[in-house]
Amino acid sequence: MPEYLEFISIDPWRLVMTWGNLLILCAIVKRLLFRPVQAILQKREEQIAEDYRAAEGARAEAQALRQEYEQKLEAARAEAGELLDTAARRAAEREEAMLREAREQAGAVAERARRELKREQEQARSALKREISGIAIDLAERVVEREISPEDHEKLIEEFLDQVGDAS
Repeated sequence: MPEYLEFISIDPWRLVMTWGNLLILCAIVKRLLFRPVQAILQKREEQIAEDYRAAEGARAEAQALRQEYEQKLEAARAEAGELLDTAARRAAEREEAMLREAREQAGAVAERARRELKREQEQARSALKREISGIAIDLAERVVEREISPEDHEKLIEEFLDQVGDAS
């Protein structure tokens, strides 16, 4: 059993040496491994923070560009609206001018037609007067050719009125 006792027993020098080796190993690991890893992690954190700042700047720039685009788009819409209003106003003015001109022309045509109608009426009256004068002269010739009795006189007047009625 003594063999087993050695295995289970605690040797203080061995314990001190193990603890010493552990401390030396931890110091070496800290010096050679932990600090460089910490430096790499610190650099990585700084890089991530820089990337976040750059992304935030890019987002702000994109937002500014978006606002500028929206302002330009709104200005373009307003200008297009103004152009459409101007075009509509010009079209309405042109339409009104064309209607006014058409009314004036129609009025001129109507006036010419009235003058033509009046002239034709005057010509018809003149022709009717000439015809009545001719009939009156014919009647006077007949009266002068013969002596008229009251019945003949009545008959001549009726013939005259019939001829005048036919002529008109």
